[in-house]
Amino acid sequence: MAPDARAYLSAVLDHMQETSLRRNAIDWSRVRDEAFDAAANAHAPADTYRAISQAVGSLGDGHSYFYTPEQVDEVSAAAGGVAGQGIEGRRLVDGLGYIALPGVQGDAKTLAVYVDRGRAEIAAADRGGACGWVVDLRRNRGGNMWPMLTLLGPILGDGEAGAFVDADGQATSFVIRDGAPRRGNDTWPWTPPSRVARQNPPVAVLTDGRTASSGEATAVAF
Repeated sequence: MAPDARAYLSAVLDHMQETSLRRNAIDWSRVRDEAFDAAANAHAPADTYRAISQAVGSLGDGHSYFYTPEQVDEVSAAAGGVAGQGIEGRRLVDGLGYIALPGVQGDAKTLAVYVDRGRAEIAAADRGGACGWVVDLRRNRGGNMWPMLTLLGPILGDGEAGAFVDADGQATSFVIRDGAPRRGNDTWPWTPPSRVARQNPPVAVLTDGRTASSGEATAVAF
């Protein structure tokens, strides 16, 4: 194996071992041996991609993937082309506001388009002051949860919204503060936060069998 290919594969496996949610249940010696065997003839980092994909699959968490640089570009391009599509805000009978949020992933520009479109739709639904909200997360298969919570923070209201728990059982909470999501010192660039006419409104959250990942996390926040 060429030195740069070996260094690349070793760095990826180190990252997996440090960050995998199931890291304490994985036989890392076996995973490493199988990966280096599969990439034994690698001349360049790209020649290790198949071995890395197999190693990621061995984690068994159902939520980890390996994308080549070309695949990352394809995913980003596809996401950018549909950013904001599927977001729908409208006024229902009896003064209720309705907002449907699909999942979203992509680069910073894609996420900004999603937030801008969502804010416009929520403002339209809140025109005149919605007395309550229907938040529709059906068909939301996830992606990046922070744009979703940015849009819904003013409806959700301030307070602890959930937590991430790592492989060692350590919890890191995320909160809504002043209508915007926060995680420790982490903030996101979509400011200032939106507002809705009624504070702490009653909310109904809709989910279905396709609500997944960050869509689930958003539902859990409520």
